[in-house]
Amino acid sequence: MSENPSENPVEPSTATFPCPVCDQPVPQGALICPNPNCKVDLGALAALDTLPAGLYRAALVQIRQNRLQEALNTLDSALAYAPDLAEGWVVRGKLLVRLGRRSEALESFQRAINFQPGMTDAVEALNRLKAGENARRRRVRNLRLGLLGLALAVGVAAGGFLRPSPADVMPAPTTPAVEMIAVQFASQPQLAAISIKETGDGIILSGDVADETTRQWAISLAEGLSSGRVAADQLKVVVEPTRQVTPDPTAPPPDLAGPVVAALESLPGWGQAQITVSQEMGGIRLGGSAPSAKFIQQVVAAAGAVPGVDWVDSQDVEIVTGALQEQVTAALRGDERTASLNITVEQIESGICLGGEVPQPGYRDLAGEISRGVPGVEWVDVSGIQVVWQGREHIVTPVDTLISISQKYYGVWWMWTLIYDANRDQINDPRLIRDGIKLIIPDAAPVWTNR
Repeated sequence: MSENPSENPVEPSTATFPCPVCDQPVPQGALICPNPNCKVDLGALAALDTLPAGLYRAALVQIRQNRLQEALNTLDSALAYAPDLAEGWVVRGKLLVRLGRRSEALESFQRAINFQPGMTDAVEALNRLKAGENARRRRVRNLRLGLLGLALAVGVAAGGFLRPSPADVMPAPTTPAVEMIAVQFASQPQLAAISIKETGDGIILSGDVADETTRQWAISLAEGLSSGRVAADQLKVVVEPTRQVTPDPTAPPPDLAGPVVAALESLPGWGQAQITVSQEMGGIRLGGSAPSAKFIQQVVAAAGAVPGVDWVDSQDVEIVTGALQEQVTAALRGDERTASLNITVEQIESGICLGGEVPQPGYRDLAGEISRGVPGVEWVDVSGIQVVWQGREHIVTPVDTLISISQKYYGVWWMWTLIYDANRDQINDPRLIRDGIKLIIPDAAPVWTNR
């Protein structure tokens, strides 16, 4: 492990795995260790079949230490480099079960079976998990049915307790059932207008209600408070017609252009565009110029989201050829990491093609990243940038290895990957280098140390 830990540790919220060389945290999917003292090429290690196995072993150790979430992150990284590792998917599924994430566990077991059909461990785990899920659903269904039955029993018992006995009722022109129904209906605004009448055949409900749900509610309530039959043929559902408000033709239309402009000013790159906004009836017409079609789409979406805007017309907006090229060039020249590089910029519609020469691949990736950050850029092609390695020369001797050469020039062994990347045209296998060939020993300063 390096004696000087990284000064830029990975954010705790980022899923990481330990670097197999320096043991520092590495974001999932990274091809280069972010530790400036390591910078090991993880892609090269994966090609040598050392990285996935190391990550898999590290995940198993973390599981034994009950560091389950860390183990899941490390295992996901191993599977990213070796997606056909069926055993890894089985371990991941069992780990997800322990974490309570059963739906993801089902998917992991299924992937293991896809890569290795008939894998006993995966098939048994998948069947157990499915059986457990089915049993859990049955328990939940039975619990709901039991609660429903209990609620109905309590309701019936409560209705019986509340119904007064004939001995306690004073003679009156109406029966206790009618009185109780009337009291309950009067306490509910939706039922207050319903008329209640008692006949020899039972209770008759009549009147108008707003919808069928209210009608069924009234019938159920009356049946629960009455021991006789409840007739509701005269209880009708009457829907009140919606009143249409006629707009005043003399009233001025609401202002839409102002709110639209305010919404567009928050878009990235609005300051570089020359777009005009005008209101026509309930819509917005756009004019002027914009750097790309993608930016025009963003403007149309933002304008259409303003309340009251019925339509947005952008046919009069022109795409200014070269505007993105100037903005990307300015961005590359304004960044101290790329200001001195010989990089050319060409705009093709809403995209950018970069060319020129850089001393390391990292500079090519950095130029692409800066270009994509310019508002309006839809795509960036960096294939035109050539890597021209610069540095000292070394003639290979019979006792040399890439690790020993790295130790000689950089003082550490793990920067052999930088030498390997700079001389791939002469080295087919990093474990075997021919005597007498002339290697370039590139500058070791990484392009991201100034970030």
